[in-house]
Parts: sequence; structure tokens; C-alpha cells
Amino acid sequence: MKPAVMRPLLLGMMLSLVSYSSTAEIPANVMAQFNQLSPAQQEAIAAQYGVSLDQMRSQGQSGSQEQTMAPTLSPRTVDTSNTSQRPVLVPDSSYSGQTLQPFGYNIFAGQPTSQTPLADIPVPDDYVVGPGDELRIQMYGKENASYRLKVTRDGSVEFPKLGPINVAGQSFEQVRAMLEQRIAEQFIGVESAISMGTLRTIQVFVMGDAYRPGAYNVNALTTVTQALQIAGGIDTVGSLRKVQVKRGGEVIQNVDLYKMLIWGNTEQDIRLRAGDTIFIPAKGTEVTIDGLVKRPGIYELSGPAGLGNVLEVAGGLKAEALREVTVTRRGQNGMQVFTLNMANGRDSGFTVRDGDEIVAKPTTTEFDKAIAIKGAAVREGVYTWQPGIRVSQLIKDARRDLKSTADLDYALVVREVNANHDIEVLQFNLGRAIQFPGELDDLLLQPRDQLLIFDQQVSSTFDPQFNSRSPGFANQAGNGNSAVNGNSAVLVANNGATNGMTAGAGMLAGAAAGQSLAGGHVASNAQMMAMPVGQQQTQSNNEALAQQATRVQQQQNSQVMDLSTGALVSRRELDERNQTMDLGDVSQGAAGDALVSQSRQKLLAPIIDKLKAQSSTDRPVQIAEIRGAVKFPGVYPLSRNMTQADLLTAAGGLRETAFSAELSRVNEGAQGSLAIDYQRFTLEQLRKAGSPRVQSKDSLNILANPDWRGQLTVQLFGEVKFPGTYTVRRGETLGELLKRAGGVTEYGYANGGIFARESLRRQEADRMVYIKEQLQQEIATMSLRRQTGTLGVRSATPAEASALVTKLDNTQAIGRMSIDLPAILQGDKRADVMLENGDKLYVPAFQNVISVAGQVQMPTSHVFDPALSVQDYLNRSGGTKKQADTDRIYVIKANGSVMLQESGWFAGRGSKLEPGDTIIAPIDTDYLDNLSAWSTATQMMYQLGVAWSAIKD
Repeated sequence: MKPAVMRPLLLGMMLSLVSYSSTAEIPANVMAQFNQLSPAQQEAIAAQYGVSLDQMRSQGQSGSQEQTMAPTLSPRTVDTSNTSQRPVLVPDSSYSGQTLQPFGYNIFAGQPTSQTPLADIPVPDDYVVGPGDELRIQMYGKENASYRLKVTRDGSVEFPKLGPINVAGQSFEQVRAMLEQRIAEQFIGVESAISMGTLRTIQVFVMGDAYRPGAYNVNALTTVTQALQIAGGIDTVGSLRKVQVKRGGEVIQNVDLYKMLIWGNTEQDIRLRAGDTIFIPAKGTEVTIDGLVKRPGIYELSGPAGLGNVLEVAGGLKAEALREVTVTRRGQNGMQVFTLNMANGRDSGFTVRDGDEIVAKPTTTEFDKAIAIKGAAVREGVYTWQPGIRVSQLIKDARRDLKSTADLDYALVVREVNANHDIEVLQFNLGRAIQFPGELDDLLLQPRDQLLIFDQQVSSTFDPQFNSRSPGFANQAGNGNSAVNGNSAVLVANNGATNGMTAGAGMLAGAAAGQSLAGGHVASNAQMMAMPVGQQQTQSNNEALAQQATRVQQQQNSQVMDLSTGALVSRRELDERNQTMDLGDVSQGAAGDALVSQSRQKLLAPIIDKLKAQSSTDRPVQIAEIRGAVKFPGVYPLSRNMTQADLLTAAGGLRETAFSAELSRVNEGAQGSLAIDYQRFTLEQLRKAGSPRVQSKDSLNILANPDWRGQLTVQLFGEVKFPGTYTVRRGETLGELLKRAGGVTEYGYANGGIFARESLRRQEADRMVYIKEQLQQEIATMSLRRQTGTLGVRSATPAEASALVTKLDNTQAIGRMSIDLPAILQGDKRADVMLENGDKLYVPAFQNVISVAGQVQMPTSHVFDPALSVQDYLNRSGGTKKQADTDRIYVIKANGSVMLQESGWFAGRGSKLEPGDTIIAPIDTDYLDNLSAWSTATQMMYQLGVAWSAIKD
């Protein structure tokens, strides 16, 4: 069959399917083929399948119109720094630099992208259908069909099989009801769903101070605000309060957009008709409202208005605003300021004019008739003052109202004494105020008093066990029984596991007693299954802790090397010194005392500053200082009738090391001269009730006992009868300590004793840092010489020198000191050493060997033979190498001392060598330089020969 014949048949089949399918929309490709046919063929196909030609064309067009419409608006930002937003106007900077913005202009702000109507607006039921509107009808049930019927100019729609139906002038609700009734009557068993399709378009004009004034095609549902939005909104020079809608040259509606923006009243937002004009005049009266109002900004007034009504436009005053409002007005004679009370009806009706600036100012932030609590209270803050209120009424229970770290012996009340807010300080005992209400320490409070409560420690060690939020409390509450067998070691271990700590003492005590932490044995799987759940958990925890204790014990018994002495000792022995009690540490107090002192001074800092600021010539500053052997040294405010005992209480009391006190007092002499007097007091004089009064700028220094110095600890390793860590007194010698330790064992080698000192180690570390810095300077100089020098003699390269610096970084200082231990053991006072803190002595076991190292053929060790000399031992190691420096061979004695060749120990066979000595044959540093010199000389002679040959030829 020919293609010309096939095309009409195919189109006919498609059209027949369309007419009886659930949708009557013709695909675009079918409609394109249909349009290629001749008019006669089109009419024949339409008549054959009972489809109107006009209907087919309208449906083809409606199908093409079903595409998603592009948006007609894009977002636009209102730049209030310019008077106008329109690009056709020259930008002005009337609002430049202002933080307040004109109110309402960003609501309708948009950037029009076209003048096409908005098609995504829902249709209300009261919409009046007219020519150009489109109805969408979906039929389903016995017959399925879909139609798009356009209202013709005569106001009717051509419904297939029903004929023309008049719908113009009726509301959409009426049209829908009528069509549903007609379809139900004409098509039995068919139901319908009717909606609006494309709406008719009308042309309206947006003129005046719109962002983009002009004519716009909009749908028939468009209201005034929608048309303004389509036009991009209102320019910032336009009015929001006097928008006019004109129809037929007459104003039919005045629109005040503030009614909609502020009060939500949309009754003036009427629906537009074809040919309507929206006119936006220039804005009129404008005022600025700033300060504590809910919507600060620049507002337009529709006419004369009272101050109260204007503030309502800005949302009203905030709660923290003062009821007095300031109005600044520009006049011909200058600026005028009006202070108006909004509580006064007359002031509230004050007429606001164009250009007025209204400012709502804040009220005072000071509390009236209130008391403040600061510091170590559970509930810090401000409390109501009532006549007759005392401290005990605010702090009723120390456990409930105070932190566990609160200092009950020292608290302050800071009180204002005059209108200048000058203060005085009252000191009292907080514990006695709570315990004995109404007595001397339970101070009577006044308005604006501040109650300061201080900490006495960082945290309480025992409080977490009684805290309901602590893990230990939760574990005990959940398990009910922490210890399986009631053993205290098990209880400690279980609490330790719960709190994430190592239960050292309890576990080891249980292990030493031959009992496991689970009650003497490790439970089997069957026994574990038979136990209750809580007991299973306890059993598992105890077994895990037992394994952890074993691992810790193995780690403590592992052998490590002490770098300072070279002794191979257990980790437990090496760590003993860090676990000893040091009297120096005791004299310094707890580790958290410094933090508590800082917190006290931080809480007192504003009080001290205020006391300094209010001081004058006739009123000296009311502060004093205490330092030395007290818990919390620092500067404290002078309270009323303050004594030295009160100052001690403020500083947390005396330390155990306190011995006596010295008071430094500044006295003003004649003609304004100042003199400092010193007074000594005993601790008994300070503590008694009638202790001396404290005056302005007094400085109380609590002197420590001179015998309370840092404790000296010395460690003995190796072949000592009783090795370990010893506490020594000041001035004690090594010989005296060795007597206490039982001396050296019969297997010890006293000549090989190694003594290390912590102070020497620090000095060595400092010297190594200095040497490193010198080497770095030499490297920089060497690099410069290699870049500019011409010598051919080989020298160390900067890379080699840098490697030496790196090796120096990895070298640790050891701080060894050579001693004559045999002489010390024999009681030689000249050889004895006065001990220092951190000293270490290692006495090795006797080793009858001589070691040979350095530039020899075979570095090794030999059995000591007193008949052999240094040269003999060198020969036994194969002799020295060619690069060895035989003139500088030296011996490192077993005790660390060094003997050089000049000492004469090469002569004869009466060698001074002793067991444990090491013979070192160093490298000859000139050896490589000679090779470099001969290599350079050979190269120069070769170059001279080549030059001579060239000249001769």
C-alpha cells in the first residue's frame, strides 16, 4: 500500500482511539501529521470518525498549551541605600549608612521576567466565567473521556454530543453544578470532574512609582497586590499608603497596604478588570522609629497621627523600654527635642510630623530591692529582698544550697553605702550563720547587697560516691550488692570498674591473701548461667579486674634500663621515687589550691577594683595582702573591724609549714613621706581573738619553718645489700647512706660504681642545647664558604654537619659523676659526696673483663690479666687500624673516669688497668684530610702536566 494511503488510515486509527479513550487530547506528533494532510482529507477523516474539525484543532492547541509556564517573576533584593530601585533613575544615597530600612517595600519586591499572566493561581468558586476561559472536563464510569472546552465569544462551550451550552456570566460553582447535572442526565452511568483550565487574560496598567511601570497581561483572578507583585513591587520612592485603582478614569478604590501588612486586612485588595489602572503616587509623610520598639524602621503616615498610634504601627514598645519617648524634630530654627511620657494621655496624642525621629530608650538594668548571690552556691542569681531578711533565710541548708566545695568559714557581703554606689565589705562565718540563725554572723541584709561565697577546694574526693548522677551510685543502685563475698577488696575493685578506675590496693590485697576477686575461685560457665544477672555482671567484672591486676603486676616487674646509670632494674624500682611522699610537696599544699586561689581572686577582682576606684586622700584604699605559708595568698578587701585572724581566715588558714608572721605596714609621715614599718608576730598572736587590726595596704607575710624543705630521695641499684629508694637528710653523704643500706655485697664491684646526679643531667642538657646552637651557626657559615670559596681541600659538607645535629638531638643527657667508691666505703671523707635530691648509685656485679673498642681490627672483650698492658690488649684485638690515632688512645675506667696516654700507663707491664675498664682507639681526624690534600695535589700536578704539554706543542 502507498504511503499516501497509509497516512490517512493511521491517522484515522489514532483519532478513533482518541475519541473512545480516557483522554481526548491529541498527541503533538499526530496533530502534526494531521496538519500535513489536505483540507479535504482532514474533513473526510474527521467526518468518518465523528470528530469535529474545530474540536480537533482546539484540542491540539490545548495539548500544546499544557506545557509548564516559565515563571514571570524572579527574586529581587531591595537596596535601601538608594532612594529609588528602578534602573532608569539615578541612584541616590538618602538611606546610605542607615541601619533602619523603609518598612514594607521588600514584601512585593520582584524582578519581572515577562509580561505574561500568572497561570498557577487557584480559582475560587465565585469566579465569573467569561469568553476566553477554558473548562477541563474529565468523564469516567461507563464511558471515559477528557475534554478541554474553551468559552467562545458568545459565552458558550461546544460540548460533544450535548451541543452548545451557555456558561458566560455565571460563577464557576454554578457552571460546574450545571455541567455535572447535564452529564449525569445525558450519559447514564458516567460521572464527571470539572475544573478550570487556562484562564482568560486581561490587560491592566501599573503606573506611577512601581518598580517596572507598564501594561501587563494578567488573568481575570488578579488582585491589586498580585498586579503589584507582577510589576516587581513598589519603588522605595512610592507610597504604600495611597495606592489608587482607577476604572474608566475614576478612582474606585484607595488601597492602604499597611492595613494588609500590619493588621492583615485584605478588604481593599479587590479583583481587577480589563483596562484597570493601578496608580502609585510618591510617598508622603515619613517618620523614623528606632530603639526598643518591636519593628524599628522608617514608616509612612497616611495623614496626621498621634504618637501612640505611630508606635502601634511599629509594633509598640518592648517590655524593657522606658515609658518616656524622645521625639527629635527638624525646624526652621534648628533641632527640637520632645520628651513624652506614654503613660500620659496628652503626650500619647502628640501629633507627629514629617521627618520626626522617634526613639524609645531602655529602662535601667539595675535591680531594685533585690539581693545577689555569687560564687559556690548551687543556685546563683538574684533574690527578692524583704525587710528583715537575713543570710540564713537565703542559705538555709549547706548541703542543699551550697556546693560541696564551698568555704563555710569565709564569706562576704558587699554593700552599697551611698548614692555614688561606694561599697563596704562585711566578713562573716557562713557556717555559723546557717547553724545559729539570728546571731552575730547571720547578717541582716539590705537592698542591693551582694553575697559572695568562695570555694575552698577544687572538688570533693568523696562527693561523687554520694551523687545520684555518678556512675558508682547507679551501679550500686542497679546491682543491689556490689561485693559478692563482702570482702572489702571486692568492693573497691567493683567500684573501680564502675567508675573506670584501676582498683590497685584492693585487688592486690585480695590476690596476696590467695583469694580471687570473685570469692576465692573462678566461676565456670555453668555456674555463671545459674547466677542471677546482676551477680553474673559482678562476677565478670571481678574476673576482668583480676586479669588487669595480673597484667599490671607483670608490667611493674618487667626489666628496664635506667638511662642515667645504665642499671637494669624493674619498672617498680625505677618508679618508686615518684611515689614517695615529699615534704616539699606537702608544704606547697594540694595541687588544686592554686586553682582555688585563682577563682577567689577572680571573684574578688571587681570588688578590689571598686575599692581602688573609690579611694581618696582622706579615705585610703581598703585592701590588704597576705602571702607565704597560707592556702590562698592574694589581695583581699578589708572588712569592717578586720583583724589579722580575719585575714588569715580569708586566705584559707595557715599551712602546716607556717612558723611565724611578719607585718609590713605603710605609714605616712610628715610632709607626705611614706615609711614602711615591720613587725614580727607569733602564730599564737595571730590566732587569738584579740589579734591586731589590719589597716589599709598592710602586707602580712606568713614565714615557713626553715626546716621544712624539699625532701631528699636517693636511689640505690645493683649489688647493694638493701637497694631501693631512701629518704636522706640535708648534708648526708653517700658513705653514710651506704652504711644504712648495708654496704656493697660480696659480689659487687665498687670500682665500677656509677653515680648519677639530676642537677648534672640538667646542666648537660643545657650544654647540649648550646652546642647544638653553635653547630647550627657553623653549618650556616660552612654553607656560605662552600658557595664562595675556591679551596679544593675536602671538608665536612653541610649535610654531614646537619646529620650530626640530628644525632645530637637524639642524645639524652645522663648526668654521671665519677666517684671513688672504694675510698668512700673505707671512710675517706675527702672522697665522699654530699647527696642531693634525685641522686642515683648503681653498683654492678664484678666482671673480670677488659673491653677494647674503636679503630681496632676486632673490637671485643678479654679476660682481665694484671700482667698485660694496654698495648697487649690492643694486640689481642688485632692491633690498631691505619686510620687510628695511636697518640690519643685512652682508657675509660669502670667508674666512668678517663685516663689518657700522658698518664704514663703505657710504660712497662705494670699496667693500671682494672677489671671493667674499656680501651678506646679513636679515629685520626687528620687522616681523611691528608687523603684529600694528596688527591688535590695529584690533580693539580696532572693539570700542570697537561698545560705544559699544550705549551710545548
